[in-house]
Amino acid sequence: MWTGPAIFAGFDRRNPGRQGKIDSVDRPLAGRIAVVTGASRGVGKGIALELGAAGATVYVTGRSVGAGPLPGTIAQTAAEVTALGGTGVALRCDHHDDAQVAAVFKRISIEAAGSMYW
Repeated sequence: MWTGPAIFAGFDRRNPGRQGKIDSVDRPLAGRIAVVTGASRGVGKGIALELGAAGATVYVTGRSVGAGPLPGTIAQTAAEVTALGGTGVALRCDHHDDAQVAAVFKRISIEAAGSMYW
């Protein structure tokens, strides 16, 4: 079971001695945008949280928006990303539907105000 980011780029994020000013060493992905699919649980969630801990804006996509038979939702993951120092944005998307995928990337490109690179 994944318990959260412990170490990123050689820094132990659970070490209380590391509290204080956050700089570019602690947030190497600040100003960067990431899209993580299937991020409500499992590997996708782990990747989203690590990117958030590094300071990225993480668009968390998936189909789980409410409580169901499996644990986790994209909103919960987005909140955890934000709590770790990034910016989490939950977007519901069924990646089997090309129109939904296109809508996600259109929204991100508008919100990113030209800071996305393809």
